[in-house]
Amino acid sequence: MDVPPPSPVARRVRSARQDWAAPGGSHDRFVAIARVGLPTAIGVLAAFLVMAPLTAGGDVSFLLDKNKVDVAQERMKTQAARYRGEDTKGQAFTLDAASAIQKSSAEPIVQLNQLAAQIQLTDGPANIKANTGRYDMDTEKVQLFGPLNATAAGGYDLKTTNATIDMKARTLESGGAATGTVQQGTFSANKLRANLEERTVTLDGNARLRIIPQRAEIAAMRATHIFAGLSAVLLSTTAVAQQPHNSNAPIDFGADHIELQDKANRAILSGNVAVKQAEMTLNSARMTVAYTGQVIGGNPQVSRLDASGGVIVKRPDQTARSQYAIYDLNRRVITMLGAVTLTQAGNTVNGGRLTMNLDTGRSVIDGSSVAGGSAGGSAASGGTVTQTGGRVTGTFSVPKRN
Repeated sequence: MDVPPPSPVARRVRSARQDWAAPGGSHDRFVAIARVGLPTAIGVLAAFLVMAPLTAGGDVSFLLDKNKVDVAQERMKTQAARYRGEDTKGQAFTLDAASAIQKSSAEPIVQLNQLAAQIQLTDGPANIKANTGRYDMDTEKVQLFGPLNATAAGGYDLKTTNATIDMKARTLESGGAATGTVQQGTFSANKLRANLEERTVTLDGNARLRIIPQRAEIAAMRATHIFAGLSAVLLSTTAVAQQPHNSNAPIDFGADHIELQDKANRAILSGNVAVKQAEMTLNSARMTVAYTGQVIGGNPQVSRLDASGGVIVKRPDQTARSQYAIYDLNRRVITMLGAVTLTQAGNTVNGGRLTMNLDTGRSVIDGSSVAGGSAGGSAASGGTVTQTGGRVTGTFSVPKRN
């Protein structure tokens, strides 16, 4: 059977395929290009996939979770993070946060949210809470931002803002105003520094402290003052007595600087010290507040106040000045020493020692600044008394007879 010759169209198609498949033709040239081009394209794609996270606008890493894998903007992010450490004494501390962000393992700074620090102290843990902060793992210092609250055993409650905590040294320093409660009472200041282990709180700038004293029950032993000569004359005249003072009233302290030393059972005030209790005020350059460490009815038992440097005690219609003063809260007596001046009802008395009995309202001045002076006197109307050589002398105005 004869095969009909191919049509002109078929001959053209066959000729084109023969030319494409011929040695050195288009097919051979395509294969040669693909043999080089395909590996090159694969290498470029692999390099892009590797380098893409590093060439992005910010760091890109992966957040690994038990149930999911997310892309995060930070290098490392963990939920419910906890950091542990020890101070120089081997006491443990922990730092918890709802979330912690660390840009890289090479950077020691960790950004914390909803953080809580617990520091073990000798008499119980101290707890500090804040909204945000940053933890330096190299220095073990925590910088807190915004409001924070610190509490500890013994009724300690400190509130401040923008503070720095040294976890190893167990110190806290505020960046703003501070208020709170300690065993001594309530306080406020422009700035606060606290040593949590030593239980000292230092207040700077407009420092204020309020103490509600609790008087110990002691036997009321009163010394009997015997006056001779001038004393008899003074007592026979009409004396101006003060009303009894309420020594159990709250005591408000103000100073440029206040340091509360709990372990030493005292508070030290310096710089423009101002004290107010009921109607009485006391001003001085420096003051030490001593208390027994016992707490009665939720209030500390304050025993005495020691003031020095330009001491001024004011009560209604009475002003006393001296170099030193001691306020014994248990005996309810103020003793003023050194260059004493007492002004009352228009009368001025100068001496070496002044004793003010806050229960009776009577003030007694001696010619000597030490106990056992050779003479003494009390303020009375119509005269001026001065001290000369350890004795009390003076000139008095005798009331006119009718």
